[in-house]
Amino acid sequence: MKFPNTVDRNIYLAYIHKDTIPVTKKNEHQLQHHQNHQQILDAINLNWDLNHPESLVELCVKIIAENWNILPLFRGIIVHENRSLLADILEFENLQLSDLCTHIKVNSLWKRMYGTKWPMISNHRQRPWIELYMEKYLSESLENLRPVDYNIDKIRNLVDLCSPFVRNLNIDHLQAIPAHDNDTINDHIPFDTILESLNEIKCLSITYDCRSIGTKFYLTCTSISDNDIKKFTRGLCNTDLLEFKFHSSKLEPLMLKQIGLALDKNTSLAKIEMPNCRFGDAGLSSFCTILTHDSLPHVRHLVLSNNFISHEGAALLANILRRRKIETLDLKLNPILTEGANEIFALAGIVELVELNLSSCSFDENVEESLLYVIKNNKMLVRLNISINKLSDDLGMEILNKLSSNDVLRHLDVRGAGISHKIKRMIDATVLENREKNNTVGQ
Repeated sequence: MKFPNTVDRNIYLAYIHKDTIPVTKKNEHQLQHHQNHQQILDAINLNWDLNHPESLVELCVKIIAENWNILPLFRGIIVHENRSLLADILEFENLQLSDLCTHIKVNSLWKRMYGTKWPMISNHRQRPWIELYMEKYLSESLENLRPVDYNIDKIRNLVDLCSPFVRNLNIDHLQAIPAHDNDTINDHIPFDTILESLNEIKCLSITYDCRSIGTKFYLTCTSISDNDIKKFTRGLCNTDLLEFKFHSSKLEPLMLKQIGLALDKNTSLAKIEMPNCRFGDAGLSSFCTILTHDSLPHVRHLVLSNNFISHEGAALLANILRRRKIETLDLKLNPILTEGANEIFALAGIVELVELNLSSCSFDENVEESLLYVIKNNKMLVRLNISINKLSDDLGMEILNKLSSNDVLRHLDVRGAGISHKIKRMIDATVLENREKNNTVGQ
């Protein structure tokens, strides 16, 4: 026997909406009787017999639920409706997570648990729901853990439980210790044990920033201590990441050096993101001096937006990246000026960049020669963002002319760059033609 969990649309319309029931001579009296008694359902006869015995299947499921702590039986229940009934009786959300991980692998029930706990988050990548649940559970546990409550044994048990399922770890904030002395930088929870135990992790995104601290604010509450970065890099060097993101926390040059040492031997790393870390040229130099010719051989994507990098840092970066097969470079919100932009455009003429973002980098129309060379000759560049810079209408016309020989560029952002609306509209139209042409070829 199967317990239905859906209702036919026609039955729903007939039983719920009064307007869907046609009035005839046969049912006119019954409908009037129904309306007089103000019953909820619009059925003709609501004298249901509720004193019926439970089915054998329902009795069996209830017995399984009563003995769950002794014998957690789930895989033997084949029918989805019966599994849902067991979940309703047991209230899986309130059971021990360790038992659920061991005995329940059904994707639909983990989806149900995930939707109950985090209803506003969807599964965009179509990954197993048990992985998404355990990743979110671990990240929330770490984000809400106060340093004074840190217990290494409890953390080991938590990480050991989650480790087989965690591929991505995303830490959006951490708890800080309230300080009596505003000059003191306190330690956050250590990440050495955590990262060392996450054997399956491939993507790490972390910040040491605080989400809210209320009236207990002090100036260094979001700062990273030397001990923080020491323990973090100790765990980081034991990972084999594909993507690494450290964001929204100020990093000193020595900290960048330690991160560089931890990532130096990683042969799988394909993407590095360090936006909003405010390390400047000194920090970039410390990170780059660690790298050798053989370091990070598979890095393809680099995001360093809003880090106070000047034209000197841009020149250093361009020199390093000449020996890498870089595909994506994001330097937006860095004041690299015209000198730095020329270095990056020269780099784009050498390596096979697919995406380049130089928005809000404070350069002017003196980048004309190097910019036009890239637009004309780079046959790999698909996305180029040079918005919010000091260009001109003359340069805008030159860009438009060079686009006639470029059928690869699909996205070119020149908003707020001193180019008139008329020329910008013609540039957008030309780029749109490229996009539609490439989409047609792709089909």
